[in-house]
Amino acid sequence: MPRQKVMRAGISLPGDLMKAIDDLARKKGYRSRSQAIGEAIRVLATEDQWESYEGEFYAVISFLYDHEIADTANRLIEAEHRHTGRIISTMHIHIDERNCLEISVVKGDRSVIEEVQRDIAAAKGVKILKVNTFKV
Repeated sequence: MPRQKVMRAGISLPGDLMKAIDDLARKKGYRSRSQAIGEAIRVLATEDQWESYEGEFYAVISFLYDHEIADTANRLIEAEHRHTGRIISTMHIHIDERNCLEISVVKGDRSVIEEVQRDIAAAKGVKILKVNTFKV
């Protein structure tokens, strides 16, 4: 992606928020306060696109589940097969004797991503599910 022209903007923030930005920039390894603020705005803009835009997104759906509960693993495999072509990649990690972490990449519009999310979340044994969306 070509680098965009950088433009200057002045902002006024309360001292505690400025301190939080500086702490975050240092903690996350950003080169500057501006870089940290730019990243925060990008995240906010992506969330806004997710709420209002009907185009194509990529989503990372990560979820932790107990594979020993009520045939959870088989239900999740069935859900993945129902969404063939939508789920474009999956990684499976064994956390311990009972728990597995699965990470699936989904491609589609908002309704497709929400449908896949609901289908996975409905499997008994899913403990935690998070979705991160990306507009390309």
